[in-house]
Amino acid sequence: GVNPVTDDVENLSRVLDTIYGVIDKFNIPTQGCVLAHVTTQIEAIRRGAPGGLIFQSICGSEKGLKEFGVELAMLDEARAVGAEFNRIAGENCL
Repeated sequence: GVNPVTDDVENLSRVLDTIYGVIDKFNIPTQGCVLAHVTTQIEAIRRGAPGGLIFQSICGSEKGLKEFGVELAMLDEARAVGAEFNRIAGENCL
């Protein structure tokens, strides 16, 4: 995964396009991701950015998740989007 300088859909899409360009060019059997906020990743993938692996830092409590601006429903949505738009063969999706 790549840690972006800015957390916006356009930047994230450009970085994902670059990552998957390398993956596709060299036929690398892997997934790529950008370590942006989960909601930014979901939106970028829905707009057509390549994806499948959606990353989000989490912690062990609801209070901690709120500090990251994350709710459990967001993680459920991310899993569904990752499975729907998964760019690798098979059922493997993180």
